[in-house]
Amino acid sequence: MEADIRYYWRRAVEEFAATRRSITGPARERHRNFALLYLEKLSELGANLPFEPTELADAKAA
Repeated sequence: MEADIRYYWRRAVEEFAATRRSITGPARERHRNFALLYLEKLSELGANLPFEPTELADAKAA
């Protein structure tokens, strides 16, 4: 189970970083959606999320 948590945590961080580096709007949106999906998986596993609540709210609103 720990391996799943680490995987989803790492992927969420990587996707948010890719969101910031994206040049086009569709690419940015795609990376953001993947990051949010990984965060949902982390939440389902009961893991601590790697972001502050305000950062998550900003990411979901973007």
